[in-house]
Amino acid sequence: MVRNTVSSRLTDALAAAFTLAVMLFWPAPAKSLAPLAYSWSCASRYCSFYVTTNNHGAYQWNFGDGTISSKTTSTTAQHFYNIPIDEQFHNFTVTLAGYATINSGSPDNIIGCTITVAASAVGIGTSGSCGP
Repeated sequence: MVRNTVSSRLTDALAAAFTLAVMLFWPAPAKSLAPLAYSWSCASRYCSFYVTTNNHGAYQWNFGDGTISSKTTSTTAQHFYNIPIDEQFHNFTVTLAGYATINSGSPDNIIGCTITVAASAVGIGTSGSCGP
């Protein structure tokens, strides 16, 4: 009987020590992602994009029409939407990925918003912002 009590106390003590070690040395989960935002302006089918936050070292754009930029440290991008001039408004979901550095493998944060492009011969403009 004494042996089972000692063994049980030893098992309890080891379990408590393990739990304490995990609590002390396990990395804390990230509290939040670095904020990421952009603004844009278009004159007909030509659009300019501007990163409006400064929490990342590199960026990559997906312009929503099948075109994806290379990773870059530039906070601006330009894109031409090759759509017919039909005097209509066209929506595209533009996604911006933010990376810690140009050599980072995975993005730290991604934000996507719908922009409106005016496919007009008279250069109708559209603009907006996308962010938290």
